[in-house]
Amino acid sequence: MWFGYLNRNYEERLNIPVGPNNGFNGEDMGQAEVFEPRRSRFAFKVVVPANFPKDRDLIWTVTANGVTQKAFGSLWPVWEVDQSTISANRGSRTAIDFDEPPNAPPRVVNPPAKQEVEAGKPLALTLSVEDDEFPRPRVDRGAHVAGLKGAPEERPLNDSLRVSWVQWRGPGVARFEPKVVRVVGGKASTKITFDKPGNYVLRAYAEDASIHTPHDVSVTVR
Repeated sequence: MWFGYLNRNYEERLNIPVGPNNGFNGEDMGQAEVFEPRRSRFAFKVVVPANFPKDRDLIWTVTANGVTQKAFGSLWPVWEVDQSTISANRGSRTAIDFDEPPNAPPRVVNPPAKQEVEAGKPLALTLSVEDDEFPRPRVDRGAHVAGLKGAPEERPLNDSLRVSWVQWRGPGVARFEPKVVRVVGGKASTKITFDKPGNYVLRAYAEDASIHTPHDVSVTVR
């Protein structure tokens, strides 16, 4: 079951630890603790047992500023989600070429191990990403019109292939520079700075036309 959230603030960033104010009956099922402003669709998934009752809801309950909200996951067929549903709702590409094979999510290969860094010092992270090269890259007509130099293969034509970073858990604030990174040559790099010590989880979404694969990196900040 996929879950996401809408933080109705435009500015306030909420940090709600897993527990009585953030959980599935208080349980940790991998949900977010950090709620960025506005919407995060299909942020995480919960795998339920094969014998999960079809008439039962899985309920994520979050309490913030004295208000309790609930998100309901169910196995009703009308709510079935596939890759096309995710792509259309996350907004990058809704049209498909019917002569192309189905688009598979990118893959994070050789993921980085647990990291350590001092507060206030940047941590450099690089993800290696493999993709099936679908959807096909768009024609870079703008480069020819503007007279830009450089061979076409030197420019990342498929700008839908990227890595988007978010802070998933942690007591302080993790700042990414940049937060969204194009994948060039199979690599995507960013730098993260933490404002206070603690244990953090950073979530990277390897994305291709809004089809995405989440990957977590744990960081201990001294």
